[in-house]
Amino acid sequence: MEDLAIVPLRPGDLAEAARVIARACRGQRCRDSVRYGRDFDELSGPLLSEEAAAGSTRIWCARRAGAIGGLAGLRTGEIAEIRFLAVEPDAQGRGIGSALFAHVEAAARGSELLLVRQWIDPGDERAGAFLAHRGFRSAPSPDVMLVRPPAPVPDAGDPPPGYDVRSFLPGDEALWERLQQEIFSDCRAVRFSERYREGPGFVFEPEGFLFAFAGGEPVAMAAAVTSGPAVPDPPFTASKLDWVGVKEAHRRRGLARLLCLRALRFLAARGRDRVCADTQLARSEAIRFYESLGFSERFVGARWVKALRGA
Repeated sequence: MEDLAIVPLRPGDLAEAARVIARACRGQRCRDSVRYGRDFDELSGPLLSEEAAAGSTRIWCARRAGAIGGLAGLRTGEIAEIRFLAVEPDAQGRGIGSALFAHVEAAARGSELLLVRQWIDPGDERAGAFLAHRGFRSAPSPDVMLVRPPAPVPDAGDPPPGYDVRSFLPGDEALWERLQQEIFSDCRAVRFSERYREGPGFVFEPEGFLFAFAGGEPVAMAAAVTSGPAVPDPPFTASKLDWVGVKEAHRRRGLARLLCLRALRFLAARGRDRVCADTQLARSEAIRFYESLGFSERFVGARWVKALRGA
């Protein structure tokens, strides 16, 4: 298409670009639509603004005769991720998607892998065929998101004998990081400030970060995380239970349930009554635990991967 130009998205184009995403993704079931319990008519604007605010996400639009016909977002790194790729429904089949993809792939050349996982409806055969034709392979997703719809939260009760519970205090960043590594030793180390104070998407509220102690030693943790300012609230009231875990020697004593119920009540008191939690499909015990707390919706997203180095 001779008159097609791929250019960076300008701040003044956000509203028009959001309408393109809304029309292109209408009716699709992807991670964010399940998380927020909303469709893309409502979500596209806030979520695109959130992506634009993330310094690691680059966004391009395809312009034809001055109008936006499609857009794509790329988050770069060792593993580059296509955050979204959308084309106006009445402009599909005219090479816009292919042109955007070629531009994104060229921008990701320094990465080892190119990943697609966020925006694909698992049942979207057309999108799957588009990616397969461009060298992607479908890879089973190891993760599952569970959602607890709005519902009353039972009383958490008291800690078992010998245990105390408290919320986050000033200076607890190092305690949180140490406990995160001791409980989740199979995960990479996470800097507290990187996840909760610097990155987009979360609001840090100390009362929602909970620890359980035995003899003065921290043995369990759970965090009630609320949506960041880029996603207005209300009406987007989805929140998350994050990094829920108990040291092995202290498991099966009700600590995880106690912390999670207190975290859920903390969120409910603030009107955050739709809550999600992430775990891995292989952790069937964790899935059953969340389901016992009322997490009744599941979402397993599509995941597509393409090797770039040596390509």
